[in-house]
Amino acid sequence: MDMLNQKAEKTPPVLHSKDKTTKQKLFETAVDLFSSRGFHGVSIRDISGAVGIKESSFYNHYKSKDELIKAIFEFYKTEFTQIMPPEERIEAILSKMPPDEFLRQGNARFMQRLSTPLIEKIARILSSEQYRDTRARDLILQDMIELPLAYAELVFTKMIEMGLIRRFDPKILAAEYQYPVAFIFSTYLMLDPDHPDSSSTEKRLADHVSFFWNIIKK
Repeated sequence: MDMLNQKAEKTPPVLHSKDKTTKQKLFETAVDLFSSRGFHGVSIRDISGAVGIKESSFYNHYKSKDELIKAIFEFYKTEFTQIMPPEERIEAILSKMPPDEFLRQGNARFMQRLSTPLIEKIARILSSEQYRDTRARDLILQDMIELPLAYAELVFTKMIEMGLIRRFDPKILAAEYQYPVAFIFSTYLMLDPDHPDSSSTEKRLADHVSFFWNIIKK
């Protein structure tokens, strides 16, 4: 049972094309096009045409292409803030779950979310746009690097306080653990987007947790 997932918000059900609103179709089509051609390589006409509506109808749903990519970034951010259990639940979870399993499940949840086609494509958009769009860069730095580091530090602090692991500086533990994890996920995004194979990534994550656990366990 995935204890980290208890009380988390449910992922919205996948809708078939006929059930989607025009706004949803514009959103997902833009993600497809931006991820393959870049934000500046796609026009509102391209997006509207792919959806099958007039270009003028686009503005009934989004004021501009910029507003659309802002919505895409915000969606991605919201999706990943749901992965980490709230601070007040960490101690309760660790009291029932081995620390190494806590780390494994955290990576598994992130991998599960990242490997969904929509999220994976948005991650590729962020990767390519971070050098041109400060919103993409800030999202990567703040929400994909700094926030996980701070959260990992909090988790390792709890583990130390509960006597579950050896005493190390939790800030250093967080960096030593999280930076390789981030690199592994970044490597995954470099795979062929049409034929992504997550098995090698999952093995690297499992090996990293096992190696790290053998260092910090009592």
